[in-house]
Amino acid sequence: MAPERDDEASPRGEPGPTAPGQRVGILGGTFDPVHLGHLVTARDVAEGLGLDRILLIPAGVPPHKEGEVTAPAAFRRRMLEVAVAGDPLFQVDSLELEREGPSYTVDTLRELGARWPGVELFLLMGTDQWRDFATWKQAAEVAQRATVTVMTRTGDEPAEMKSAKHFPFAGVAVTRMDISSSELRARIRAGRSVRYLVPPDVEALLTQEGGVYGSPPGQGSAAGASSPSGEGSTTGDTQPYGIEA
Repeated sequence: MAPERDDEASPRGEPGPTAPGQRVGILGGTFDPVHLGHLVTARDVAEGLGLDRILLIPAGVPPHKEGEVTAPAAFRRRMLEVAVAGDPLFQVDSLELEREGPSYTVDTLRELGARWPGVELFLLMGTDQWRDFATWKQAAEVAQRATVTVMTRTGDEPAEMKSAKHFPFAGVAVTRMDISSSELRARIRAGRSVRYLVPPDVEALLTQEGGVYGSPPGQGSAAGASSPSGEGSTTGDTQPYGIEA
């Protein structure tokens, strides 16, 4: 068994060994693109619950967003890596990108539980995901394998959380960040800047790899360009969302 060194990582990007008894938060989603809202609220949870690490897991084929993911998986992972480079709180794990089929949370928690026996897992999600949690695959097992952690503005229980009340959960107050990935994609397609909405290195990567979402940020767009019809902002897109919703 390898030494328990938190800073040791495998070539595939898998975080190094984690000691039994550590508390690890899991934030999954498409991250299409990752933005400051994801990172600020995740850090709020880490500070509120005393977490040792936040694991960022980009989804391969999210069951609730099939056909909606825009950027290639490798690019979404790269954006996460540059977004949190140098911050020891965050680690990026590509396990769902390497798994075939839909990215179900229960499968991810089973794999993490086998990898890190004795580690306490916390599954981070927004209120929209919590409201629909009862419809998730093996929801009861998900709630048994990890502490479901619902991010709200106050840490209280808003009305929209009551539908899944029979599952145990922890409510954590986080900074309100009204940023959505869908709105960022629309801004980029229209040639508008995303500065101060995404980490600086992500903005630089988007500019360098112009064309992933349309025109590079702040470079202007073709006449008549507009955001895709029917693509609206949801709480799940504005707030960090769970691996599955």
